[in-house]
Amino acid sequence: MTSAAAGTLYVRRRVRRVLPKLMIGGAVLAAAAAAAAAVAGIGVLGAGAGATAWYRHRSKAVAPSNGWKPQPAPVGSSFGGSSARETSSQPASE
Repeated sequence: MTSAAAGTLYVRRRVRRVLPKLMIGGAVLAAAAAAAAAVAGIGVLGAGAGATAWYRHRSKAVAPSNGWKPQPAPVGSSFGGSSARETSSQPASE
């Protein structure tokens, strides 16, 4: 056997021994990356929920002091202020 053939056999044996370990390590790394992404996503959602709760609490605390409240829009009103029924009942010639 030549030294080239012996070197090739050595490399093949080493690869066969190391390859399963690399595959297991890659799977563990992928699982860890997925877990880290899930934790980061949960953190973002938690931060958003906390910000929403803070904003709602702040909005209630900073309510107008003069007691002004916007008037509710009448039922069936359109953006222009006239009722949808009034608008549709008018003839087109007007």
